[in-house]
Amino acid sequence: MIATRICRAAMLAAFVAAPLSAQVVAITGARVFPVSGPPIDNATVVIRDGRIAAVGASVAIPAGARRIDAAGKWVTPGIFNATTSLGVTEVGQIPGSYDASAQGNGDGVTAAFRPWDGFNPSSPLLQVTRNDGITTVGVIPRGALIGGQGAVIALRDGPLATVLLRGPAAMFADLNARGDNIGASRGEVFQRLRDVLDDARQYPRRRAEYERAATRPLTSAVAAPEVRADVIEAHAGCRPAFLRSDTPWRD
Repeated sequence: MIATRICRAAMLAAFVAAPLSAQVVAITGARVFPVSGPPIDNATVVIRDGRIAAVGASVAIPAGARRIDAAGKWVTPGIFNATTSLGVTEVGQIPGSYDASAQGNGDGVTAAFRPWDGFNPSSPLLQVTRNDGITTVGVIPRGALIGGQGAVIALRDGPLATVLLRGPAAMFADLNARGDNIGASRGEVFQRLRDVLDDARQYPRRRAEYERAATRPLTSAVAAPEVRADVIEAHAGCRPAFLRSDTPWRD
């Protein structure tokens, strides 16, 4: 019962903001849980041009605003789910509807992969997710040691160009990955990740030697400019990097 009230009320702002972005909307009579501060009873939330303009118990309702009576309901900020495959996966076991991973060349490094290029803005799962109070998601790659880039997407109606908030937003690696060219144990996978990062750092300085075959073979396709740039930016801290691991690593 409580969860239903939260989810239903939390999405009032999300639903009115997307299709009515050019209008003024006032949600009235709700118990509002602001981002900071205590809950506000019998509050009003004014949304102008798709953004929250005012929140409070004594907020004046602009003339001509569309009113939504939320008495007895809760209004909360939209929830951000940072690690999803929304819009790039419909049925995980059906290959034709799964676009969250890249094949690459078999070395476990697909750093340039951008899964949101295959984002389906008409996916029925987007509405289901909005119903649960989630208004923003991270769409991230799956599989591979370095799976690729992630993006931040707003769950509102419209094509990718209008819902993409940031992309690329971060690099994603998976320490649970396994394979002939990745490793069979956690220690081996971690060592391979070190090797990939070291190659990405060394290649620009030793490119001529590499092209003359005067160096050891690279551990992955980091010679590709887009792969090298993505890995280096993440390694240097210019772009956030996320490592997935089911069990915490000890220092």
